[in-house]
Amino acid sequence: MLRYAVMAVGALALGTSSCALAQETGWTISPSDKADRVQLQLERSRPGHTNSNSFGIAPDSLQGLDMRTDGAVHFTLRREAGRLDCDGVMRARRGTGTCRFAADPAFADALVRHGIARPDEDQSFMLTALDAHIATVDALGHFGYPRPTLDQVLALTIHGASADWLQGLASAGQRGITIDDLIAYRIHGVTAAWLHGLTAADRALGNERGGAVIAMRIHGVSPAWVQGLADAGYRDLPAGDLINMRIHGVTPEFARAAAAMGGRPSAGELVTRRIMGRH
Repeated sequence: MLRYAVMAVGALALGTSSCALAQETGWTISPSDKADRVQLQLERSRPGHTNSNSFGIAPDSLQGLDMRTDGAVHFTLRREAGRLDCDGVMRARRGTGTCRFAADPAFADALVRHGIARPDEDQSFMLTALDAHIATVDALGHFGYPRPTLDQVLALTIHGASADWLQGLASAGQRGITIDDLIAYRIHGVTAAWLHGLTAADRALGNERGGAVIAMRIHGVSPAWVQGLADAGYRDLPAGDLINMRIHGVTPEFARAAAAMGGRPSAGELVTRRIMGRH
């Protein structure tokens, strides 16, 4: 799934790389389910291709827009990678219109200084719509992660990676892992709090990286469950054993009951007993 996500971003970037044809950026605004947000959709199109992005945004980020307006409006959305100057019409807190896009050359220059390819206009639009930040790219280098490609920067941004999130991962010992694993961490909700909770329950888990961490997250290995197993005498287990136990429904209560019947079965034996329906 991860490879597909990265390839999809790459295909989108390649599919929009030609700027030979004039492109139009349309916008629509509608109410959001959050009181402090509106839903903004940006759609950039040319013959045979459409790139659409929809996201919640605070109305005051749309400079010059009064949501109470019924009639013609003009507003500006400024982000690090570029700006959109938009015109249109609002009615009853809903609106539509078109925008003029201008990439920020300073953002592109900063990517190049990091050894990343210079984005073309369409890629700059995507970085703007997704709200990419150079601070995230800075953090990758600062915390020892590999240099990303432009497609990987887009993928990280799509999935909400930030400098603070990367700092949290580094504080939990997750330094130097691959960019693709970072993208997968973000997709599956790996957080510093969860990682710190795992290592507080069992310090051996602080040595796990990449695929093992992703698998633990996917299969619901939680700090409380790991702590329960540790309290039952099952400490210093590798991620593979924990994942197998979690998949087959081994609980701390099951482990304690098995131990109470004599001896202390191994992790593998607990799984076998669980599969066979006995302690």
